[in-house]
Amino acid sequence: MKRLSPDEERILLYDCLFCCQRQALIMHYWRLVERTVTKVFGLKAVPHTQEGIEDMRNEIFLKMLENNCKKLWQYQESRGRSLAGWIVMIANQTVLADLRSKAVLNTANQSKLIPIEEVLGLPASENHPYDLKEQAHILRSAMDELPAKGRLILKMYYFHGLNFETIARYLKMKKGAVYTAKSRALDQLTAHVGKRLDTCN
Repeated sequence: MKRLSPDEERILLYDCLFCCQRQALIMHYWRLVERTVTKVFGLKAVPHTQEGIEDMRNEIFLKMLENNCKKLWQYQESRGRSLAGWIVMIANQTVLADLRSKAVLNTANQSKLIPIEEVLGLPASENHPYDLKEQAHILRSAMDELPAKGRLILKMYYFHGLNFETIARYLKMKKGAVYTAKSRALDQLTAHVGKRLDTCN
């Protein structure tokens, strides 16, 4: 796709809004919208087909052109965004809204939940003098002693089942850094829990 100058974008938008010549705008940004859809599906780890990408691309253009091109009328060049950037933003919002409505994001970005009690090797209540309620209290108080970021990563991974890639995007960290931080926080938590168990015995 040839990158348009600001003047060329203004002409394309003017023709679309005032002359009802929408085909030129659609044809010019067709590939850009398709690439955006593919990128969002990839980032959200959503299984997809070429047909699904094309259907979503068509849906985005329908959204842009509905209600007499309402979304395009909202574009303001003075805010420093190009028309291409505005169309990418509309595409992103449309794809994410569609995935949320289908509850795709709730499953695609989750791993199987692993009880953190199992990871820490906490003993079963029948073999130990404290019950599950006390065990949960020990775990919560040990979590409270962790640094905020480590505590958040453990909650996201173990309590909400989010995978490393999703956590990395949310916290704006590298995937490897999330893995390292999670391992460090888990070691700290294990140590805190161990101290409390020793106190209980």
